[in-house]
Amino acid sequence: MKRQHGFHTNVILNTMCMMANANYNDIDMQEDGWYFKHTWSEETEKEFKTWMINYIHKLKPAQRELYGRSYMKKDDCEKAVDMFMLSYGWCNKQPQWYKEKQNVKRKGN
Repeated sequence: MKRQHGFHTNVILNTMCMMANANYNDIDMQEDGWYFKHTWSEETEKEFKTWMINYIHKLKPAQRELYGRSYMKKDDCEKAVDMFMLSYGWCNKQPQWYKEKQNVKRKGN
């Protein structure tokens, strides 16, 4: 497992990747558009959101690592997960411009 993040962040990102059939160790989150390389269904996205809300809500060390707090109400966790998913979540489908860019890259090689 990657070590560039804290333990709980790695667990969350690894779980997010597994749910999108992606290998966390192969993802370069410093690369532009990394979040377009994999997709997940709306149902999978909801499952991940529920999992992450419960993970953060039940594990005080995760709250401290991610948000510098040790008591978060479930509503606070839900808001935090919404913000996390805006920054790190997969798309439900790849945008057309991204698909076209990938096709141009493949033809050029």
